[in-house]
Amino acid sequence: MTSKTVAVIGGDPVGLAAAAHLMERGMTPIVLEAGERTGHAVRQWRHVQLFSPWKYNIDGAAARLLASTGWNPPIRKSILRAASCSTTISIPLGPRRR
Repeated sequence: MTSKTVAVIGGDPVGLAAAAHLMERGMTPIVLEAGERTGHAVRQWRHVQLFSPWKYNIDGAAARLLASTGWNPPIRKSILRAASCSTTISIPLGPRRR
């Protein structure tokens, strides 16, 4: 089976989760982000508190990928601000510039 390269539009937590799912399936994601770096849009509203606990804001594939790097997630019941979500997910999962 040959590996496929798939474009993912947007380097926000949802786009990065999609990339993590592709990687679990043996595909190579290319994440296209219009901002300076991953999570750019989330950083624009970093002062906003999220409405749901952390366990609902992290995708399983993204969590597995991060866990393989030694990443420690926030407490599952904690409610984070967008800035924490950005630094907790977008920076560690973010793609490398080419």
